Amino acid sequence: MDDYESNTQVIRACKNSQRIFDTEAQWGRKDRQKWRKGDSPFLYFIDSTPPMSENIDVIALRWTETLPEGFELDYDRHIEKSIADPLEPILDGLNWNWSEISTGKQAEDAMEADW
Repeated sequence: MDDYESNTQVIRACKNSQRIFDTEAQWGRKDRQKWRKGDSPFLYFIDSTPPMSENIDVIALRWTETLPEGFELDYDRHIEKSIADPLEPILDGLNWNWSEISTGKQAEDAMEADW
């Protein structure tokens, strides 16, 4: 991970994950494989961390891993970054926006339209 010059969200998440799980391994928990170039992590946005733990905003996990105990997800940011932002170009092409979709306004307008 130190080979990367930029500190993108994915790189930061992998580094956070590695530090946290390396610490847990020192406490006798199962060791895990380190992140390598080309891996495809799942990003989880963090709202709060356990007491006496480093404050982080994002962590990378593998499909089979669970969020470490005491870490709480930032659900709004998670939805924004993993659903809303990727859909934005498609919604723009339809002249829709995420806030209309998420509140149901777009569906109401579609129901009232003359087809």
